[in-house]
Amino acid sequence: MTNALTIGGKIYMNTGDIAATYMDSCYAVIINQAVSEKFGYRYDDFYEIVNSGDWTMEYFSQLVRDSYSDDGDGVRNDKDLYGLVCSYLAADAFWSSCDISIIENNGTDHPTLNFNTARIQRAAESVHSLFYGNIGAEVGQNGSTIFTSAEDLSAAFMQDRAMFTIVVLKDLKDFSAMKTVYGVLPVPKLDHDQDEYRTNVQQSMSLWGIPKDAKDPTMSAAVLTSLGSDSRDIVIEPHYYKLLRTRYVKDSTSGYMIDLIYNGIYMNFDTLFNEALGESVSASDRPSMPAFIFRCMGRDTTPNMEGWWSTYSEGLQKRLLDICSALM
Repeated sequence: MTNALTIGGKIYMNTGDIAATYMDSCYAVIINQAVSEKFGYRYDDFYEIVNSGDWTMEYFSQLVRDSYSDDGDGVRNDKDLYGLVCSYLAADAFWSSCDISIIENNGTDHPTLNFNTARIQRAAESVHSLFYGNIGAEVGQNGSTIFTSAEDLSAAFMQDRAMFTIVVLKDLKDFSAMKTVYGVLPVPKLDHDQDEYRTNVQQSMSLWGIPKDAKDPTMSAAVLTSLGSDSRDIVIEPHYYKLLRTRYVKDSTSGYMIDLIYNGIYMNFDTLFNEALGESVSASDRPSMPAFIFRCMGRDTTPNMEGWWSTYSEGLQKRLLDICSALM
């Protein structure tokens, strides 16, 4: 994270324990025990799969594909059992979980564009196949006629009509009233070659900085440091251990999985400056924002990352220079 926020050897903003949103905005996969057992899976086996390193996009996609059951009327609808229901916005989670970045930043020099076409194309195809080419998945909104709102999606999972959903950790409070046991898992990694499970905290996360015109930036930095330290003791520890790891989950292994997710937080320049890298802040220009590439894929389109790069790379280069100039 420090490298991602360092430009030319200087840190211009930071986050972490000072912000509860740093933890709340971590993406996770939530598993419904009752539905998993209906499909013949041992609930605890999923924890072992994560620990073995086999929790990959390919494995997850196949699980979802094998976990669809029609309610008997022959029509795909909200009464069927699904392997996965989630918002199309959850596609953002895979930018970090698949270890994707298009900007190289070592913290010493200026960030530079570095587009790994093959890896990004493979990740895009994996996400698109999971979301829109998988009989066991029903992705809400974005053209869905079955789950048209976030409330529909939550209800499907809470009423035992889906085995998996993908949400941020702050959403666990909505599930805590469920009678059914649910567990927490990290978002799958792209493949076995990827060493770690990574977690995106791009949405709704607070960043802290010191204004250029601060009269005493050294004192401001000291205050920020103190706030971060106190927040760890007063806010984060109670929130993390009393809520996320105990009250909001119903088994001890999920608490361990939350540790794994939290320790896998991965922020890069792409996600932190996502909106600034886009052509504008309007919804129509979101395809130009790197961390929104996957959410902007259409249901009936084939991902073409080389085409995306050809369309947006020149503008990205200009806006990247603008960001560096504004900060420095």
